[in-house]
Amino acid sequence: MIFGALGSPYQFYAVFTEQLVINSSNHYLTVNKKEGWIQELLSESGEPMTKEPFIGTSHLIFSHSYLRRAIIAIVLFSCLSLFKANPLWAQHDVARLSGIIKDAKTGERLPAANVFLSGTKRGTSSDKDGKFYLQTIPSGTYNLVVSFVGYQPWTRTIHLSAGDHQQLNIRLQPRQYMLGDVSVTGKRPKEWKRNLRQFNEIFIGSGPNAELTWIQNPEILHFKTEDNQLIAEARGTLDIENRALGYKLHVVLKNFRWSQINDTGIYTFYPRFERLDPQTPEIARKWKLRRRHTFEGSLHHFLLALRHGQTNRKGYVFKRSLIKRLSKGEEHMALLPYGRLSPEYRESLVGFELKGDVKVNYKHYPPSYLLKRRGEIFFVDSYGNLMDPRAVTLAGRWARERVSDLVPYEFRR
Repeated sequence: MIFGALGSPYQFYAVFTEQLVINSSNHYLTVNKKEGWIQELLSESGEPMTKEPFIGTSHLIFSHSYLRRAIIAIVLFSCLSLFKANPLWAQHDVARLSGIIKDAKTGERLPAANVFLSGTKRGTSSDKDGKFYLQTIPSGTYNLVVSFVGYQPWTRTIHLSAGDHQQLNIRLQPRQYMLGDVSVTGKRPKEWKRNLRQFNEIFIGSGPNAELTWIQNPEILHFKTEDNQLIAEARGTLDIENRALGYKLHVVLKNFRWSQINDTGIYTFYPRFERLDPQTPEIARKWKLRRRHTFEGSLHHFLLALRHGQTNRKGYVFKRSLIKRLSKGEEHMALLPYGRLSPEYRESLVGFELKGDVKVNYKHYPPSYLLKRRGEIFFVDSYGNLMDPRAVTLAGRWARERVSDLVPYEFRR
């Protein structure tokens, strides 16, 4: 099965059993919140970092814990002082989003609607007047998601440049649930429990991280079996706690349909990440190491290295003649079937052609495979995302990655 999407949402498109591709976009660290910035710098990455925290072109290399703490205190003070002393500079270094959320039919303003950038930790809610504000967003391409119970999720791929302030008038359409107005109360029927177990295995996964990941509000899930397919709907936002990696995910499930005969299917969802409180330094250390272990060798990790020509330096071993980088002319021709793409997004894409089945080894991890089934040409954007999830077929470790193996886009910086 293949996990990914055209654009930015997470989408699962299954062609063969146990094949997985993750599609996402990127995000940058900010310094607007003292505690969060320090935690991201020290804990979000699994290794010492080189970082340029908004103070000219100087880079800081952290190697020892004591020196690390001292440098962070100095840099944070400098950054906050700079923002305070020069607010115009701070405003133009990042972008902003704001808008009003209304009912598409009545024009009524909707308070407490969820607004977030899919795959990141950045989100907010609309106020009592239906207004929302997202500040200090680093430039880039994002998938903006708005959700509200009883309405269809609203999504749009947006590109933000430094200094932008985009204002949106968002109108949500009332949602007609596919499974009808059915509620499950009291004692759960056996069929519902059986469907939930299957949903968890497909959506959450069955690997080591999945053992410590669970849906906190499964009661909002409704299932139906039709033509030997499991169909699932969520009447609200799914709250998923991942105690393996230290995240809570707030997930808008757009669709889910899975063949119980062929073990293939498709589902689309939009996650927002929230960091859990580790409570002890030991738990924080374990989460830090496990995030690193999960990300390294993942499909995202490989695609980032492939795009930037760093697969050898990153430690990947494969027959490089089997993956050819396309010329600009070849990229132009290959993108024609996809129709209109924004100039910024098109410019970010790098194309590759798969010449045959590729076995990819990475350190001590189990091997992964890119399988050639047709004339596979695939595109990777500047954040390491596959533009089209159907362009590649996977096997091995990459085929077993699921929601419990996801880390936010901020982690990859």
